[in-house]
Amino acid sequence: MADLKNLMEYSEIVSKMFADEDEGYQFYNAYALGKGFSVRKSYVEWNSDHTELTLRRYVCSRQGYREEKYVKKEIKKRRPRDITRVGCPAKLMQYGGYDKVGYTSRDLYNFCHLYKQEIIAGGDAQTIISHLMERQIRDSDFFFKYMTDGEGHLQGLFWCDTQYLLDYEAFGDVVVFDSTYKINRYNLPLVPFVGVNHHYRKVIFGCGIISHENIESYVWLLKMKTFTEANVQKHSISVITDGDLAMQRAISVVWPNSPHRLCGWHIEQNLVRNVHDNIVKAEFRIFMYDLCSIEEIERKWQAFFEKYDV
Repeated sequence: MADLKNLMEYSEIVSKMFADEDEGYQFYNAYALGKGFSVRKSYVEWNSDHTELTLRRYVCSRQGYREEKYVKKEIKKRRPRDITRVGCPAKLMQYGGYDKVGYTSRDLYNFCHLYKQEIIAGGDAQTIISHLMERQIRDSDFFFKYMTDGEGHLQGLFWCDTQYLLDYEAFGDVVVFDSTYKINRYNLPLVPFVGVNHHYRKVIFGCGIISHENIESYVWLLKMKTFTEANVQKHSISVITDGDLAMQRAISVVWPNSPHRLCGWHIEQNLVRNVHDNIVKAEFRIFMYDLCSIEEIERKWQAFFEKYDV
């Protein structure tokens, strides 16, 4: 588990992009402080005109070794100081963009998947399946399905109980389909299907766990023999997601007649991260929450573009 946690942390760090050298240094310095070490600036490269920095390497303050001649000099002249350079290999900063990283996002994805497969013990998978089978014995309407690969590794799991089915039949016209939850020991995406009842309270229509966040996995969750079969063949009028491309394509395959909409919460988060002008943010929110005709919203949208030269 520790290895997977470290791998995920590494994946998050190497995907970061910095606007300039100082921003990279501030990030690594703060990261080092949290881990209990300090950093210093090391190797640097410039372009041929010496006008643009092309590579900067930040290293641990304990990187490298003191040269032997200085150690001997200290022994002769004064009391030797503590040795602080012990060859620590910690370092940051790769120049350029993703083309300089040396591997593709697919390579990293496959590497993470291999780690996931190694830590998902057969006993753990069998335990949860056995538990769901017992639930099915106690509740005849309890539904679950699971998917494995050719070697018997658990690839997907879906379940819903009687209350989930009743809520979906009554309130399943609009479904929120989200995979941003990874709060579990294997860091596998938990995919709840959520809606709102007549009291404006959240209700759950079903839950899934998948090993791959790809089109095939999402199609499996939505297909007739999984989610739709479990919920009395009902197709939602509208499906809301966080905008994941694989989700969008899966919805277009399995529920082609259900309009796909973006989650307002995720739009709001993107707005906060990418727009730093409060006036622009306030005017943009009109398009999210205002109630008006299509013609009026199109007119306002065009005026917004022209006003801010977007």
